[in-house]
Amino acid sequence: HNDTLPSRCTSSGSAIHAMTLAQVAKVRCADLSGNKVVPVATFADLVAAVKGHDIGVTLDIKSYSGQSDSGKRSYAARTVQLLIANGMLAQTTILSFDWSVTLPSIRALAPTTPVLALDKTPSLARARLADPGLRRIGRLMAASVLKSLVPGATLRWTRAG
Repeated sequence: HNDTLPSRCTSSGSAIHAMTLAQVAKVRCADLSGNKVVPVATFADLVAAVKGHDIGVTLDIKSYSGQSDSGKRSYAARTVQLLIANGMLAQTTILSFDWSVTLPSIRALAPTTPVLALDKTPSLARARLADPGLRRIGRLMAASVLKSLVPGATLRWTRAG
């Protein structure tokens, strides 16, 4: 969730997207007792742990402050390439907070791969940018949340222009 490594890790404050794989391999984060001994897992570690097993993977594609749209498209393309190359596309759901570039790029590259569009300030109108199928899910979720907050409430949906 951060552009920089948190204080619970060595190299705290470093921009992880600017680090080399060799530099990331040296980072250690705190375990439950507070000792900084846990390495940052790589994609290769993920593949080794789940490939060949009936395990679903949810992969969060991050972007960083100031990242260009072409950089986001490149991250999306590289993600799909790695998943295909490792035979993991079918068992993966991809999520991101970037509705404008990353998720539409994933959708274009891997149209049958499930995507989850995250937002700090949800808007059903924005769901159409990432995946038209998300609008119905968003409505169901919004209705469920509203009903839990206001028993007996109903929602009236209008078509956005």
